[in-house]
This record gives sequence, structure tokens and C-alpha cells, in this order.
Amino acid sequence: GQRGRCVTWSPEARRYVVETFDGVLAEIPEENLRELYPPAPEEGGFDLAWPASADASEEFVGLLCAHLGAKGFCVVQTFLSARERAEAVEAAEGEEGERQFSRLQQEIEAGYMGYDNFTKVATMDEDDVEREPRNALETCSRQLTSLGFMMAPHAPGALGFICAGLRRTMIRMSIDKMDEDELFPEALADMVDEESEWSAHIQTYVQFAQCRRASMLFMIDNEGGDLWLYPKDSALGRSIRIPVAPNRLLVFRHDMMEYSYQARGHSLALQTWILDELRNAQAVKEIALSLPTPEQSGLVVINPGPQVPDGPKANVMSLSVRMPGE
Repeated sequence: GQRGRCVTWSPEARRYVVETFDGVLAEIPEENLRELYPPAPEEGGFDLAWPASADASEEFVGLLCAHLGAKGFCVVQTFLSARERAEAVEAAEGEEGERQFSRLQQEIEAGYMGYDNFTKVATMDEDDVEREPRNALETCSRQLTSLGFMMAPHAPGALGFICAGLRRTMIRMSIDKMDEDELFPEALADMVDEESEWSAHIQTYVQFAQCRRASMLFMIDNEGGDLWLYPKDSALGRSIRIPVAPNRLLVFRHDMMEYSYQARGHSLALQTWILDELRNAQAVKEIALSLPTPEQSGLVVINPGPQVPDGPKANVMSLSVRMPGE
């Protein structure tokens, strides 16, 4: 049968108004309903359902922060209808030439898009909360903005960081076969003659990596797939597999784990990040780029301190210290 949530109760008709996970509203007699116990996200279920009203938002965000604190991620069930999802896909694709999709540079793509990325990306305009969303895609983006606002008061105490802002939302879509050659990710090594351009990408990424705390990935439409989380701390467990499904919103601590998003078929997702304040930041004074060879992978070295002095270098073969204590 269908699964959903009870929105209201009609005492006269003795029926519940139920909203299904596909956004369909229906009146159902009480005797035809039974309580749903969703399986864990790792088994294809979810942790929480998107709140039905503003009154339920406080409890919802409290539980969401509790999940993030306990295991580093939380999966939320959303309620877009099939028509709304199709409209969002149409808005994301846009008119021919209206929206420019691309791939990020090879050396920094995994830091944003996760390992083994095979989606193209475009950046949405800033979400103007004073204006009503114009289409289903902007409505989905507004949900991410709203979630950031809801988490802001809770984050310092529950999660240990300040919600200083959100990164501009990125549209992620599957790459068609005809686009594979055109959307092959550029390498920083190919930008060696454009130093100011590739160094700007590195500086932007370094600041992003220092500030990112939680990522919000709204999987609007897809045909299944796998999403893997790779915790950096063994206390959060080993790698975690979460089945990809439409109408799912994943929030995870990107500062505590890496990830890989592998949606199947034609897919659409929106992604943004909650950013902390940039603390103890130093200007990047020098970037050294070691180009790869067939036997080596190359290296990017960033010096955030003073300029490296010229002159003879000291080769230190050993180093020892004497410190007080038992």
C-alpha cells in the first residue's frame, strides 16, 4: 500500500487527510490506516519526515541535530509529487543555452562533489527569501535555505559550530552520453599558463574546506543508486551505504566524513553546504604545482604563511626536543 503521513483529522467523517510520500492528498478511513515504522536509512528507509507545518519545525530540527551528533548524518523524507519533480527537472535543464553545466577541476572536484563523481553541475542564483519561488526547482532550493535557518540556533550547542552562511546551491544532473566528451573535467595542470586562474580555484577550495561543516544533498529525482559515506573517525563506524531514492534529503557532517554520490539513470539533485566562520585565516602567499608524470600523481603545495625566502636551504636530517613532564 501507499505510505505517507496524517495531516489532519476530520471527526465528522472519521477520516484522516493523508499526504503520501509522492505528494498525493487523500481522505482515508481510520480503520484503513496503520502506523508506519520506517527502516533505517541503510536499509532504504529514513530517519525523519519533513515537517508538515511550522509548528513542528522546532521538534524536527532538534531531532535532526541529535542524529547528526550521534552518527554524523540524517536522511529526511520529503513530499514532492511526480509532477513537481518533473517540473524541477525541466527548470534545471532550462531553455537551450540558458544554463551552463560543467565539471569542476579534477584536483578539487572530489572535495565538493564526492569521490567518483559523474554529474554535471551549475550554480543557482542566490535564494531571495523575500520573493516567492517561481518554479519547483526554486521551491526545493527554498527548502534547503529554510533548513539552514532552522539549524542556525541549534548548531552551536548541539553540533559545535556556527551557521555563518550557506554556499550557493549547486544543481547536479546526470551526464548524457552525448555530453561526456564536452564535460570531461579540466585539470589544473592544463591551466599552467593561466596561474591567476588556477591559483584562485585552489584558494577558494582551501577556504571552503576550512569552513564547510554540514552538507545538504536533496535527491529530487533519480532511478536509484548508491550513496557512500566514509567517516574519518572510526567512532562513527566504517563506510556507510545509503540507497539513493527520489524525494530524499541527506544532511551529513562533511567536515567529519567524505562521500560518493552514485545515482542511476536520469537524475537531479540540489546541494549546498552550511559554512562556519573562517577562523585564524591566513592569506595564501604561494602555491607550488608539481605536474604529474605517468608514474606519479602530481602535487599541489600551499604556503599560507610568509613568502619562502631565497638563499641557501638547510637540509635537516634529524630533530629532537627536550620537554618537561613525567
